[in-house]
Parts: sequence; C-alpha cells; structure tokens
Amino acid sequence: MARAAALLAPLLIIAQASTRVVASHYSTLGVSTHASDEEIKKAYRALALRWHPDRVDASERAKASERFKRISEAYSTLSDPVKRRQYDTFGDAPSGVQGSPFGGGYSGNGGFAPGYHQPNPFGFAGGPFQFQTSTQQPPPNAVRTFYCSLDELHAGCKRRLFLRDTWWRRLRDAQEAGWKGPGAQIAAHLGAVAASVLWRYPALVFSKRWWLRAPMFAAFWLFMLCAQLPPSPKGIFEFDVRPGWKAGTKVVFTQPERKVAFELRERRHPLFERMKNDLVYRISISRRAARRGTTVSVPTLRGDGLDVKISPNELTTASAEVVRVLEGHGMPIKGGPKRGDLRVIIRIRQLPLQLWPVSWKW
Repeated sequence: MARAAALLAPLLIIAQASTRVVASHYSTLGVSTHASDEEIKKAYRALALRWHPDRVDASERAKASERFKRISEAYSTLSDPVKRRQYDTFGDAPSGVQGSPFGGGYSGNGGFAPGYHQPNPFGFAGGPFQFQTSTQQPPPNAVRTFYCSLDELHAGCKRRLFLRDTWWRRLRDAQEAGWKGPGAQIAAHLGAVAASVLWRYPALVFSKRWWLRAPMFAAFWLFMLCAQLPPSPKGIFEFDVRPGWKAGTKVVFTQPERKVAFELRERRHPLFERMKNDLVYRISISRRAARRGTTVSVPTLRGDGLDVKISPNELTTASAEVVRVLEGHGMPIKGGPKRGDLRVIIRIRQLPLQLWPVSWKW
C-alpha cells in the first residue's frame, strides 16, 4: 500500500494542479463542472434566497454578506458562456497570464519574484516551471464532413446529424486548428506540470519497469489534456441541402456553444461524373454496332432515358470517341431553373484479350 501511494502521489499532483482552477466557483454554487445553464441558475436562486443579507439576523449579516458576494461573483462568471470558458481554462488568473501551480514567476536573475512573468513559455530557475500563456482566444470552429450522392444533390435533400463530445474529437479539433489558442495553452500548462513532476520524482518513470511506467504516465497526461480541452460541438444539427451544391460547400452554425461547420463531400456515382454543373456519361459499344450504326439509351438523374444515335462508320478506330451534348440534363445551377449539360462520350469496346496485333496481315 505504501509503495502504491508513493507511485500515485505525483499523478495526484498533476490532477490537482490541472483541476484546481475550475473548482471554486462550482463548489460555491454546489454544482458540478458539467452543470447546464438551467442548473446553475436554479442553484443561484436557492443560495441567493438563503444568504441574502436582508433575510438573515443582524448577528450573521456580515458572514451572509461575504457569502452572498461570492455567490454573485460565481454566478456572474458561470452564467456567461465566454467567461465560463475562460474560467474553466485559466481559473482566477489574470487575462493572458497563467501562473505555475508551484510558485511565483521567474525574476530572470536566478530566482523567483511574485510579480514578474517571463515571456518565455518555459524556464528553469532552481525550481519548478513557470510559464506565461498568450491572450485567450475562443475555441476554433470545428469542421465535420457529410456526404451526399449526385441524386440527392440533383433534387435537394435534408440532413440531420448528431454530434457527440468525445476525447478524440477534442484532440482532432485541436490538431486541425494547428494547436493554437486554448489548445496550445492547455497543452503547455500540463506539459510544464508533467515536466516539473518528473523533475521532482524521476523514479516515477525512469526506474524499474520503465517500459510499463512511461506509457501509463503518458496515458494519464493525455487523459488530463483531453479533459481540459475546449469541448467539441454536440447535439442534433438539421439543415437543407439545396439542389446544385458542390463539393466543399460549408454549412456554418454560429451559436456560441455550438460553433461547427459541415463540409459537403460527394459520393462517387456508378454512372456519372461531375464537372462543375455538367455531367459526364461514358459508354462503349461493339465494333459491329459502330460499323453498322446504332442507338444508345442514356439514363439521366431525373429517371427518364434519352436516345443517342450513332451513324455508321462514325467510330472508325479504337482510340476514337464521339461526344454528344444534351443540354439542360445536368446539375442545377445555384438552385435555379437553369441546368448544366449532359455529355455522353461513346467509344468502341476493347477486347479483354487480343491474340494478335490489329495491323497483322495474312
């Protein structure tokens, strides 16, 4: 038991250092760190009625006034989404400055001074790390992809997508943002704490069974990083896909807690290829049909068929091709009545196996 406690002590230091700044306001209101706005408002009303200075005795008025001040300050911070996100990330530190959980700032002269913060994110000065973060930025808009077929983009459709706030989504959002803003600040903070713990307790990893201790320490650090990264958007998102949308079109939701952009991707169609607003349909015919002439039936996205005639000897060689343009049978242009063209490319069917060259003369 003593050996297990000694092993877990540094990990508890990381947990306490990374979560110490997000507990005071929540504990003041008596709610969890994941409480909704309605729960926070309900808790504030109950505590405000209980500790309002006008509702208590004169002997407890000073204590109630101090308690009511803390309750009002906690509600003012947690009821505002921007202030709450900033508080969850930096706690009570001043805007743009985050101190080390182990002490004051580095003075630059070989010691620590309580009122000085070094510009370098990391620094050794005979003790733990001290670093400074940049001005807080809002979390970047997450980007999610959704897929539509050409049939759906031709007629238009509706999409209903459900997103969850998971740890791998948080890591992916931070990676797509280039680890800038809150993601980089949180990673730097936890990295400094982990480095300071390893500086004090090197035997935590660099000792017997290091091949087992190192992955456990890295997994615990990754868990704490994911727990403090800005939450990814979650909920149900519904929107309409208009006819004629192209790959790369984005649908953006701008709510403060649900900032997300959905990017359109096209599924590959078994018959058609898309070139902007035009469609391409490729078909091959036999040599006998090309020599005699034939009529080719071409399907469309509307469900009907069109007949394309090939005159005799119009296709003479295997490398030749005939292009027919059917106007008004392509994709809608910006959702309006105008439509692109349907290009039909007709070639001679190649034999799967050729026993002798075509130019062979007997």
